[in-house]
Amino acid sequence: MLEGPTRWAFLASGMIFITGTILFGVSMLRSRVLPRLAAVGYIVGLTALVLQAAWPESLLSSAIHVAACVSLTALARSVWPRTVDAVRPERRPLGVASS
Repeated sequence: MLEGPTRWAFLASGMIFITGTILFGVSMLRSRVLPRLAAVGYIVGLTALVLQAAWPESLLSSAIHVAACVSLTALARSVWPRTVDAVRPERRPLGVASS
């Protein structure tokens, strides 16, 4: 599968993914909205995930998968609403202004 033009397609898609991951991770760091450790984990974990794709399965590749999963879980948890009220604001009858 890595012979001929498919090889170049895989390499190009991997490079595009790495570029997008780094740019998005840097934007998360610069915004200072999300946890910095999770954003750095995103950059390092997902970049390593793409780079290790050509290696045979090993304990290291499993550890890279777990590291990427932990960083994505930390980012998801940081944007999850803490209370139900944050998701569903109180309802008011039509025509009643908020105070």
